[in-house]
Amino acid sequence: MNITPLLFRKLLLLSIIFAVIGGLLDIMLPNLVPDPLYQAQQEVDQSVSSNEFMVLLLIGIPLIIVYIVSSVGLFYFLPWAPRLAIISTLLLFVIYPLLGYSLSSGWALALTDFSTMLWGVVLTLTYCSSIRKRFARRRS
Repeated sequence: MNITPLLFRKLLLLSIIFAVIGGLLDIMLPNLVPDPLYQAQQEVDQSVSSNEFMVLLLIGIPLIIVYIVSSVGLFYFLPWAPRLAIISTLLLFVIYPLLGYSLSSGWALALTDFSTMLWGVVLTLTYCSSIRKRFARRRS
């Protein structure tokens, strides 16, 4: 299958859109999580020390910025973007255990899992399809 730049960009954007919706869904619709579980999470969240929170912020914010930069680079087929996207994805997997547990509704999980699968497809296409030629270094 020949992957067009338009299809590649659509997959990239869908990955981002589903990640944002999945991440915000339980905040926008808190009734998707049973109230006793939601209250228990609120209690645990209040017990997290400010030091732990600051460490996660200091790691999380730069990583989110790198993810955004790599996504923009992928959208515009910049030569450094695939490598940066792979590195930021690997760093995310290293950081996940530091986040502890996560309470999400089935809908939020489905959307974020779909987003993750699309992100994997996008990363794979940058190396294993006709679209990889678009990421070749441009000669001046």
